Amino acid sequence: MHFHSSNLLRLSTFRLKLLNLTTDFASSAIGAASQNQRNPCGDGTPPMATPRFPDFVSRQRFTLPSTYAKQDWFPKHMGLQMKVMEGKLRTVDLVIEVHDARVALTGRNPTFGARLYSIRPHILVLNKMDLISMKRYKEPIEEYYRRTQNLTNICWTNCKDVRNTAKFSTLVDKMLELLRNEHRFNRTVKTEYQVMVVGIPNTGKSSLINALRNVNLDFGKACQEGARPGVTTRVQNRVRILDRPLTYLLDTPGVLNPW
Repeated sequence: MHFHSSNLLRLSTFRLKLLNLTTDFASSAIGAASQNQRNPCGDGTPPMATPRFPDFVSRQRFTLPSTYAKQDWFPKHMGLQMKVMEGKLRTVDLVIEVHDARVALTGRNPTFGARLYSIRPHILVLNKMDLISMKRYKEPIEEYYRRTQNLTNICWTNCKDVRNTAKFSTLVDKMLELLRNEHRFNRTVKTEYQVMVVGIPNTGKSSLINALRNVNLDFGKACQEGARPGVTTRVQNRVRILDRPLTYLLDTPGVLNPW
C-alpha cells in the first residue's frame, strides 16, 4: 500500500511539472506573436516564411503533345444517336429540350439549335425548379431568353413531385398549342402526334416522360431513369402520354457538344 501511494505522488508531481512547462511554452509563443505584430522584423516589413522548395520555378505555359489536338471528349454513342435523332425528325412534330434549372443560362448544347430546332418548333423545359429560388430567378431567366434568342416557349417542372400537376398541365397545354399550329405537310395522314425529348445528360428527360405519363394516364414508369448520367444510351421506343389527342414522346440519350 505504501508503494502504491509513492507511485501516485510521483505521477502527480510529473503531471504538475508538465503542466507548468506547457504553460510557459504557450506564454512564450503568445508573447513572440504579439511582438511580431507590433514590429514584425524591426524595419516595418513582415517576416518571410522559409520556402519549402526554394529551387522550385513554376512554368509559364503548358505545352500539350502534338497529338492532343486530334483528341476530344465525345462518347461514340452520342455522335451516332445524334444522327438517329436527325433521321427521326421527319416523323416528329415537336422537340422538347430538358435542361437543369440550376444552370439555366449555360451548358445547353448549341448543336440542337442548328440541327433540330431550325426544322421543328421546340419548348425549353427547365427541370429541377425546386433546387433554385423561383422568386429570384424565374423572371430574369425568361427575360434573358426573350431578349437574346426570341424564345418564349419556356416551362418549369419538378419531376420528383408529380402531385404538383399544375406545372405539367402548363407544359401539356403549351405542347398542344404548338402541335395544333404546326403545319404537318407529309404527316397529315397521321392522327397522332410525336414529340422528341432531347437535352444534355442527367437533366431529367426520362423522368419528365415518366411524370407526364403518370399525371395524364396514371400509368407507371416506361423509361429507365437514374441519378447518374448515361442511363439512356440510344433513342428509345415512343411512349404514350396522352389519349386525346393521341400523343407519344420519344426518349433520347443525353448529347453534349463535342470538345
